[in-house]
Amino acid sequence: MTSQKSTNKKSICLTSIMREDFRHKTWMLALSILGNFLAGPVTALYYVGRMNITYERYVIKGNGVYNYNLDYVMSITDLTRLKYEDCQLYLSHFFVWLMLFIVIGGALIVGLQSFRFLFQKRCVDLFHSVPVSRRKLFTAIWLNGFLLWLVPAAVGSVLVFAFFAFFMKGAFCANMLGQILLYLLGLSLCFLMVYHVCLVGVMLSGNTINAIIVSLILGLIVAATSTVIYALQYCFYKNYFIPDYFYYANPLYVLSPMITPFILAIRWSVSTVIIPTYYWHLFAGSLLMIINLFLACHLYVKRRSELAERGLEAKPVRILSRAIITILSGATFAIILRELDGSRFGWMVFGLLLGTFLAFCVLNVIFHASFKAAFSHKLQYVITLAICCITFFGIMFDVTGYAKRLPAKDSITGITLYCNSLSSRNDLYVMENGVLRRENSDVVLNGPIQYTNPDQIYALLSACVSEKDDEYYYGVSFTAKIHTKWGSYYRSYRVNQDNVRLLAPIIENKEYLEEHYPLESLCFGYPEMIEISSSLMNERRIIDQSQITQLMNALHQDFEEHRDVKDLLRSSRAFTLNLNYPRENKAYWNLYVDVPYWYENTIQLVKEWYPKKNWDPALDEIASMDVSGCLAVRKNEEFLEVLFNKYGFDKQGNPLSEAPTEQYDVYWDEEYYVQVYWNFNLTDVEFLKELDPYLIWGYYNDPLTSEYAYFGSAHLEDGGTADCYVRYGKLPLEILRKIAENAQEEYIYPAKAEEGYYYN
Repeated sequence: MTSQKSTNKKSICLTSIMREDFRHKTWMLALSILGNFLAGPVTALYYVGRMNITYERYVIKGNGVYNYNLDYVMSITDLTRLKYEDCQLYLSHFFVWLMLFIVIGGALIVGLQSFRFLFQKRCVDLFHSVPVSRRKLFTAIWLNGFLLWLVPAAVGSVLVFAFFAFFMKGAFCANMLGQILLYLLGLSLCFLMVYHVCLVGVMLSGNTINAIIVSLILGLIVAATSTVIYALQYCFYKNYFIPDYFYYANPLYVLSPMITPFILAIRWSVSTVIIPTYYWHLFAGSLLMIINLFLACHLYVKRRSELAERGLEAKPVRILSRAIITILSGATFAIILRELDGSRFGWMVFGLLLGTFLAFCVLNVIFHASFKAAFSHKLQYVITLAICCITFFGIMFDVTGYAKRLPAKDSITGITLYCNSLSSRNDLYVMENGVLRRENSDVVLNGPIQYTNPDQIYALLSACVSEKDDEYYYGVSFTAKIHTKWGSYYRSYRVNQDNVRLLAPIIENKEYLEEHYPLESLCFGYPEMIEISSSLMNERRIIDQSQITQLMNALHQDFEEHRDVKDLLRSSRAFTLNLNYPRENKAYWNLYVDVPYWYENTIQLVKEWYPKKNWDPALDEIASMDVSGCLAVRKNEEFLEVLFNKYGFDKQGNPLSEAPTEQYDVYWDEEYYVQVYWNFNLTDVEFLKELDPYLIWGYYNDPLTSEYAYFGSAHLEDGGTADCYVRYGKLPLEILRKIAENAQEEYIYPAKAEEGYYYN
C-alpha cells in the first residue's frame, strides 16, 4: 500500500472517485428508488384515489356543496379546508412513517455495504493503492451513500407534492410544499444518525458479521439496557412505575442513535403528542451524529490494512460491549425462566448462568472470528458474571430500598395522582369509557390530581410502603409522582381498604370536586330527559324542562349540603336518576346518579311528584325474605366467629363498639380457605318490625366506616324485590344462629391442589 502522505494522491478529483464508486452500487440505487417510490408516490396516489371516491358523493353548485339529495352540506371553502386536512393527515401519519422505515433500512444497507472492501485484504490493498488520500476517499464514498437515498427520496417527495397539488387544484400548495420539505429535512437527519453509527461499526470491524453486531450494539445498547432495568423493576417491585412517555422519550435514548429517529418521528407525525425531551433529542441526536461522522473518518484514516478478515480488534470496545451484552442476556434469561416457572429461585439462577455463558461464548466467537476462542477470557467472564449477579440480585432483593422509599415529612412538597391508573379489586373505583369514577357514584375522576398537604401525604405513603406483600391484592392501586424539596420521583402504590380513608381526602377534595363534579359545574349543561327508577318502581320519565330544572337544582343543593369527604365516599341508592344528554345523530349519552338517602331535598321533591309511590317497601307488603350471603373462612378460623364479626358481634354475641373491617375475597394462592354460603327463606317477617329502624333498602356502601352489611332480598306481594342491608350489631342473634344452621361449604382450596378446587 502506498504512503498516505504521497503528494500524487491529490491528482484525482472527488467527482471522479464518486463516479467510479457508484459503478459498484447500482443495486443500492435500484433498492432505494423502489423503496422510496413505494413509500411516497405510490401510496400517495392510492390515498388520492380513495379521497376522490369519498368526495365524489358531493355536488357543487355555485358556492355551495350539496349531497345527492341536494341538501346543503357546506361551502366550497369548507370543502377545500376539509380536503387539505385529509392531505395533512396522510403526510403526518403515512408519509412520515413509511419513509422512516425506508430511511432506517436504507441507512443500514448503505452504511454496512459502502465500505465493504475493508473486509477483504486484496480489496483494501487495491483501493488504498490508488493515488487518493484516505480522507478524500472516505468523503466520496460517504457522499455517495447519502445521495443514494436522498435523490430518490427528494424526487418521490416532489411527486407526492404534485399529486396533492393537482388534487387540491392549487389550493394550499405553499403550505403542503413547506410541510413536505420539512419532513424531508427531518428524515435526512434520521438517515444520517443511523448511517454514521453503522460507519463507526464498520471501521471497528474486520468482517461483515462483526460490523452488523457492533453497529447494533452502538445503536441500541442504551435502549436495551433501559428496557432490561425496567423489566427487572416490574418483576420485583410492587410499586414499580414509569410514565408512559418515558418508554419512548427517555433522555438516555439519545445515546441509542437507532431509537432517536423514532422519537423524532412521533413528534412530527402527531403534533398534539407532548414529548418533554423532543428538543433534547433533536439537539443531542444531531450532535452525536456529527461526532460519529468524525469518529468514523478518524478510524478509517488510522485503520490498519491488517484488520481486514479479522474480528473486532479494538480491545476496549470488545471488552465493554461483551460485558454489557452478557449482563443483559443473563438478566433476560433469568426473567424469562422466572415467568415460565412461577418465580422459583433455582430456575432464575439457572437462567442467569445460562444466559451469561451463551452470550459470552457467542460474542467471543464473533469478535475473534474463531470458534476456538469461544471459551477464552475466563477471568473476564467471572468478573462479568459477578457484576451480573450483583445487579440482578441487588434489584431482586431491593438493596437500594426502591420499593420502601419514604421521604421525610418535612421534605414533602406535594403529590400528583394519576387517576387513569387507579383501580381496585373491590371496585371502589371503576373505569368507564376512559373516565374514572367511584362505583355507583356520579363523582367523575379524571386526573391528574394535585395535592400539597404534607401530613396527609406522609400518612398515605407510610401506609403504602409498610403494607405486607400478602395484603397487596386487596384495596386500591394508584400511580403517583411524589414531589420533595430535593426533586420528584414516580411510584405505583396499593392501599388496602382499611387505609382507603388516607386516599379519600386527596382524591375527593373540595377544590377538585368544584372543578370536575359534573352536576355541580354543569359542564354538560342540563339533561333533556331524566329517568327515575328504583327496585320498587318502574321507570318514570321527566321531559318537562321546568321539572328537570327543579330536580337538578335540588340535586345541587343536596350536594352543597353533603360535600364533605365522609358523605362523598359513602354511596347508597334510594333511587337512581338517569340523566340523558343529547349527542350527534339524535342519540343520547347517559349519566347515572344514585341518589342517597340523605339527599333530602331531591327525595322530597320526587315524593311530591309521585305521592302514591313507596320508595322503601312497607312491612305489610313483604311476602317473604331470602337471607343470603357468603364468607371466606381461612385456615384456623371458626366460621361462627367470622359470621358474628361480619354482622357486628364478638364471638360471645355482644355488639361491637366499632364496625369491623370489610370481609375480602381470599385467593387460591393462600394455604387454603373454605367458601361458606347460605340461602334460606323466612316467611315469618315479624322480626322485621323490630329491625325496621336499622334497615336500609336498595344499596348501601361506606368504605370509611362499613356500618351496614348485606342481609338479603325481600319478595313483595306485587312480585317485586328489594335488597336489604342491616346495621352492624342490630341483627337478632336467633337469625345469626339460623344462618349458621343453614351454612354450607361450597368448595375448598387446599395447599398445592393439582385440581385447583374440590366440591364437597
